[in-house]
Amino acid sequence: MLRHIFNTVTTAFLAMAIAMRLGLPAPQIAMVCVFIVMQPQARQVFAKGYHRMLGTIGGALAAWAMAAMAPQSPAHFLAAVGVWVALFTAIAAFHSQLTAYSLLLTGYTPILIAIPMALDAGHIATSAASRLAEVALGIVCASAVAYASSRWPGKGAPQASAPAVRPASPALPTKAASASLAGLHPAIAMAAMGTLWLATSWRGGPMATLNATVNCALVALAAQPVRASLQMTWGTLLAVAAGLALQLSYPYLPLSPYLLYAPALALGAWMTGRPESLAQGLGYSITLCMLGYPGGSLVGGDGGGAQYLYDAAGLSLSVLVQTAVCAVLWPLRQRTVPT
Repeated sequence: MLRHIFNTVTTAFLAMAIAMRLGLPAPQIAMVCVFIVMQPQARQVFAKGYHRMLGTIGGALAAWAMAAMAPQSPAHFLAAVGVWVALFTAIAAFHSQLTAYSLLLTGYTPILIAIPMALDAGHIATSAASRLAEVALGIVCASAVAYASSRWPGKGAPQASAPAVRPASPALPTKAASASLAGLHPAIAMAAMGTLWLATSWRGGPMATLNATVNCALVALAAQPVRASLQMTWGTLLAVAAGLALQLSYPYLPLSPYLLYAPALALGAWMTGRPESLAQGLGYSITLCMLGYPGGSLVGGDGGGAQYLYDAAGLSLSVLVQTAVCAVLWPLRQRTVPT
């Protein structure tokens, strides 16, 4: 476990440093990719990385195509993205493990790329290229460290360790009705959060829409969606609090803020390395990469602090909505389970 924690945190910082050096717009995304892909066993890292890259490429191409069809209508654009992710979530319910993971990524990658650009769809191509570069960087760094780590002497991590995408594993029921209901999870989240965003112009709307929709797609294919959603919710809310505390502390540190950021990330690596806390770990690690990142801004007069707080509020609201959607739909899906 200690080796897994060390590898994950070290690789996350490596990916972040290279992304900053290359001038990529969101080094945090490379860090997020590391936490999702990094596994105790090198072969698991390669498998996750390969399927994540396939899904990301497919989703990026889909985002570009949808933006080209509805460049002047954010509402139509969001509706198209919502239908797309619902369709691929339903299709993924008929597959298992890594195939389902690739399908889910193909479904929700347009959200990761398109939501921040929904009001300016003409720049989707640039956003897609940046996202592909950040994801590829995270995968390459994780794979390189897993090659090196596998050669170190000593015992490795237990073979029975769970994959880092367990919340995205296929649903137990495989009937068409249950798959359709699984697809409704992200569709409802997109409709609710997207409507709130466009109707109010709330600055936390993009983050709320993005996170609620992606998380709903992930937990919809869990064996117990409500339980997985509650676990991700607690992890996310913990990371929101930790991220705010870190950002408030950074200006007063006599040393590099990364010395405080590293232990916080290590906690996330520890949680993702344990099957019983995997969902909390994913919610915590992904959120902390976005909010605790020292390059973020909570203080200052340029308005960055205000947007930071809007994003934190959007993330908090998103997991509450995600849990509510699961709580409503899961009893309906249970009725379709074969007896």
